[in-house]
Amino acid sequence: MRRVVYSVSFVDDADRISEYIESRFGARRADAFIADLNRFCELVADLPGVGRRNHGYETTLYGVVHD
Repeated sequence: MRRVVYSVSFVDDADRISEYIESRFGARRADAFIADLNRFCELVADLPGVGRRNHGYETTLYGVVHD
């Protein structure tokens, strides 16, 4: 199994999104979002080559869209 490593910018963005969700829909929904995002990232890590390489960012990494 591959290991998921989150960049600081990813964590910061996820935290901001979670805070927004919590302010609009409550802590339970925000927690569900973070849990779903973690599951999604773990699934992607187990599927090398999934995603797009032509995503407009200067990296050789593949990009995927979550919801």
